[in-house]
Amino acid sequence: MAKVEVKSINALATENKSEKLDKASEVVKTDKPLYAKEVFLTIDDGPSTYNTLRNLKTLKDNGVKATFFVVGKQAEELPQVIKEIYNSGMSIENHSYSHNYNSYKSEEACFNDFDRCDNVLLKLLNKKKSKFVRFPGGSDNQVSNKEVMSKIRKNIIGKGLNYVDWNVSAGDAQPIKLGPKELFKNIVDQCENKNFAVVLIHDAQDKKNTADALDKIIKYLKSKGFIFRTFDDITPTEIKEMIRLKILNR
Repeated sequence: MAKVEVKSINALATENKSEKLDKASEVVKTDKPLYAKEVFLTIDDGPSTYNTLRNLKTLKDNGVKATFFVVGKQAEELPQVIKEIYNSGMSIENHSYSHNYNSYKSEEACFNDFDRCDNVLLKLLNKKKSKFVRFPGGSDNQVSNKEVMSKIRKNIIGKGLNYVDWNVSAGDAQPIKLGPKELFKNIVDQCENKNFAVVLIHDAQDKKNTADALDKIIKYLKSKGFIFRTFDDITPTEIKEMIRLKILNR
């Protein structure tokens, strides 16, 4: 993998006239072309006592890595499980401390919630502050005040952070509980015409059906030629593609 100087990354950002790309590209110092097909498997809302460990075993058995967007409160309650995620070589990023939508009442409340999660991960894993965060409910959630959320998104980028959404979802956060076959079909249908996917699934305590479907999901993505990537070694070119697809900092 060829090294890219910081100056070159900033030059790339200047050429694209994009503050979003400028801020995001500062995260990494290496680059390479995109694979023909790439997938970032992202797993939200954990850790949990049962499903997280099942998912880790499935990932290990299939020889792939994923990114866990974890909830600080859950990590605090289950320190051994969050350490197991870390020791398994998975990417760990910030999904807030509380996962409480009241954190959207103000910019200060939202940033404090993310900071609190970072502090938990620092204490338990000696992990540096996350550069990638995921908003509970996503950046266009339907529960926050639109004006406040717009300011939060803008200032997240201003703080040198990057907020991550998705372009493929298993649908396991819907009020109606879906079975493993339905979750798998959602992934298949949404990935059919994609070469670049950020997939959203969940591993909270009630997501047994997702854990049941994960092995089949991974095998399907492999069979279609997808290379599994994580946010630990994301490249400037991948960041640029996520911005283009309105997955990152949209």
